Amino acid sequence: MDEDWEAIKDMFKSSERKFNIVEGESVRSGIVLNWAHVSYSSDLATVIENCEQITVDDWVHVFGHGKGASGQTIFVLSSLPDSDYMKNSIVVAKDVLGGLFAICMDEEEEAYGDILYLQPECLEWEYSGMDYSQFLVWLAHEDLDAFYEDVRWKGWRDAASHIDIDSALKFTPEIWMEACDISAAPRQIVPFKKQLDDELAAYIEEYKSETAGA
Repeated sequence: MDEDWEAIKDMFKSSERKFNIVEGESVRSGIVLNWAHVSYSSDLATVIENCEQITVDDWVHVFGHGKGASGQTIFVLSSLPDSDYMKNSIVVAKDVLGGLFAICMDEEEEAYGDILYLQPECLEWEYSGMDYSQFLVWLAHEDLDAFYEDVRWKGWRDAASHIDIDSALKFTPEIWMEACDISAAPRQIVPFKKQLDDELAAYIEEYKSETAGA
């Protein structure tokens, strides 16, 4: 029995939040851990080794080792500009809007080793002050409703229940555009990778524009 994994499961079982853990070991887990240079003694390694994913409130999807020969797992933001301190950060979770939770890997930064959140509505990184282990506790026991209150609308629970780990909600206009009214804008379910590509393209364009004028 993996005591660390049992402790993580017990933590979620004691939560008042809705959650779903898809358990199962996979040969992919070792590949993922080696590829991302993740310590085998960490909680991140424990999650990757023991489950496909964890879903919290149908809103946040925590990446495990994925499903079968493929499937969404942690990934590195290698496409960001070289000067961006979040380049090569490790994305460990996402939400239904395409928001990303990523571990800063820039050793020169004070945030090194901690989780930051890429806010899809403004394409800015928000520092959480949490490492990965604390992030799991936050998901299980802290006030997600308050964290997301500005980007939720009446009926969000029903919409979120149709979003899985490989998909996201796309708004028209895009959620990061000023003209987007989240409560009224048309939305559709799209592949997460499509939403991610569009989001990162907009982020990089804005980043280059801001740094060019600095």
